[in-house]
Amino acid sequence: MPLMGIVDYATHRNCAVNAVVEAIAAGRISVNESNLIDVAVADQDWDGSTFASLARPSTPVEIRSTPVVGGGSPGEPAKKKATVAVPGITFADARALREVYDAQKRELDLAIKRGELVRVVDVQRQAFGLYRAIRDTVFAVPARVAAQLAAETDEAVVRDVLEAELAAIFDSFAEKGKVA
Repeated sequence: MPLMGIVDYATHRNCAVNAVVEAIAAGRISVNESNLIDVAVADQDWDGSTFASLARPSTPVEIRSTPVVGGGSPGEPAKKKATVAVPGITFADARALREVYDAQKRELDLAIKRGELVRVVDVQRQAFGLYRAIRDTVFAVPARVAAQLAAETDEAVVRDVLEAELAAIFDSFAEKGKVA
């Protein structure tokens, strides 16, 4: 078998590059002066020094063929960053995800303290109160103008009185945000 680099050997073993680096550091497999691994010898050493009951299932290693913007290099295993917590997420990714969530929570808390955000239930409660006040005021119009309208015989005057009452209610709401 040929000599391989660490990344190629990790691909050959279908394991993570850091597992190969740890095996070299622990002396379970060896490298030559050029930091290359003799595959036949390393496979025997790996199989002889690894306990199958302690081994974790591995996922295939994907090798990038070109550098990735923002980091990475040819021959380095590609990693997908987790955007949600999932079983099998790495500790580093889980910690980074937690930091993102914490930053988003602090940002929301700050926006609430600045008064840029309000709770939905508070808005719903206030809107309900305003619309209830408008409804109650509109339904009170007949009681307020009934005697005046009963004395009128001209249809145009009746319509003008009703329009004036309703306009006053809605103008007050539009200008002050509350019903007069």
